[in-house]
Amino acid sequence: MKKSIVIFMLFADICLVNGQIKKIYCGTLDSIVIKTYSFHDKETSAINDTTDQSIKLIGSKKIISKEMEFLKIKFKKKKSYKKQRALLSYFNIKIFYYHKNQIIQEMVLSTLTKNITIFRNEIRVFKGQYTPYIEDDITKLIN
Repeated sequence: MKKSIVIFMLFADICLVNGQIKKIYCGTLDSIVIKTYSFHDKETSAINDTTDQSIKLIGSKKIISKEMEFLKIKFKKKKSYKKQRALLSYFNIKIFYYHKNQIIQEMVLSTLTKNITIFRNEIRVFKGQYTPYIEDDITKLIN
């Protein structure tokens, strides 16, 4: 009985992740914009720091070409994500997908916690962590 419950829970979890990943946009794009931020809040600040939250844009990079298609394909694969998630709300990268000068999809990532949250048309599609499968590509893009 316990084995069947565990198997059912694992199967349900796999189906949930697969269902969420199917909602990630992979259609035609004009460009992808990657923005890097400096983010500090109470959890990531120094001792005796009085600021509640500070978000500063550090840099922005526009991607148009083969890199864009490569990145789009990698972000669509199931092995790019894990269902688990760290508790910190820290982020330092946002990736925007543009089509006809409108944001189709927004990805909020943290290189510290490996958390990723994906919004499509302002609706959250996925919330979890990214894997080492795409970690190197993300690092190359922001540098």
